[in-house]
Amino acid sequence: MIDFAQDPEFRRRRDHDAVNAERTRRLEAGSIFTVPGYGDVALQARLQDMVTLSGLLDGAQARIAAGDVTTIKRFRDRDNTDHLLTPPQIAQMVQIGTAWVEAVYNASWDIKKLDPVPADFTDDGHWPPVR
Repeated sequence: MIDFAQDPEFRRRRDHDAVNAERTRRLEAGSIFTVPGYGDVALQARLQDMVTLSGLLDGAQARIAAGDVTTIKRFRDRDNTDHLLTPPQIAQMVQIGTAWVEAVYNASWDIKKLDPVPADFTDDGHWPPVR
């Protein structure tokens, strides 16, 4: 009988799948981000959130390019709080949130480089801070 748990490739794939699941959990939970000159906004990084934020960023950049930095857009965050944001504030919010998403991905890749993956890989110390 083959003991797959002893196979290094099986363990590597199992551990990497677990790290990916933790990464997804963290992205879906999101965090609170401070938009300079505005305040805190709670964001998530589920697929639908990323699509929405990408569209908001495109619209904000188009307004900024046209010289419009004052039109207010309503955005409802992860916590169902409405925010009235200008195009520059939207651009900053998305850039800050995207930087956090990138940091979460980088953390997961760094964890998966370790051999073995630490048993405590879900510990917050291995990941970017959340608020």
